[in-house]
Amino acid sequence: MAGAIDTNRDRSTEGTEAGNGDTYTLNTDTWPAGMVEITGQAEDLSEVSLDGPTFASSLHFAPIDVATQTITVRAVDNLVVDGPRIGLITNTVTASNDPQFPKSLPIADVMVNVADNDVAGVTITESDGGTAIDEAGTLHRSTVALDTLPAARSHIHVTALAQQYSTPPRAPL
Repeated sequence: MAGAIDTNRDRSTEGTEAGNGDTYTLNTDTWPAGMVEITGQAEDLSEVSLDGPTFASSLHFAPIDVATQTITVRAVDNLVVDGPRIGLITNTVTASNDPQFPKSLPIADVMVNVADNDVAGVTITESDGGTAIDEAGTLHRSTVALDTLPAARSHIHVTALAQQYSTPPRAPL
């Protein structure tokens, strides 16, 4: 088909939150005879880039020859434990002066396997680096914080345990 645009759908595209991204390519099988603009749109938790360091949720480019356009993909670090997931990047012709590249030209979506880097947990930080209270009423404060955002409403229950006393051993008489 003249004007076909192919993605590298023969291999998987991988991404890790706050980690390395991956790339995919778009190839035109013929040289565009006029202006053609292609838009790559990433889902909420992925970003795309033409140059590597500059990422956004969408990108626009115009293929000027039959050369391969490499697109870098990365996962957004969202601080939510959501486990591994599949992200989707859609590519569409959004403007064209070339009848070989109409807006209706099908371009395969790119599936991105995203590995989550978030682990649920709670961090308790003691004021002054330790817990010291006495019977005179000295107070101690601790800060309790979630390590990641919860996926749903969460509760943390704090329970003070009854004090345990021990008696030192008696010295022999």
